[in-house]
Amino acid sequence: MAVRLKTFGEAPLKILDGDRGHQYPKKAELHKEGFCLFLNTSNVTATGFDFGLPEFITQQKDSLLRKGKPNGTMS
Repeated sequence: MAVRLKTFGEAPLKILDGDRGHQYPKKAELHKEGFCLFLNTSNVTATGFDFGLPEFITQQKDSLLRKGKPNGTMS
């Protein structure tokens, strides 16, 4: 599968400040697959996002996070 890179300006996302409170996922709560892709500063590069080692959280953990949920689709 070919990966199409987009710049931040091209991405249909609004960059939001995430929830860094007590519900922030601990390393043990990050998985190789799951309900929701979880982005952190290790995914951000000077030219865009790096998804080389994606991490996911469960639906339950996602429901506990209050902020940092972008809306949009990737195509």
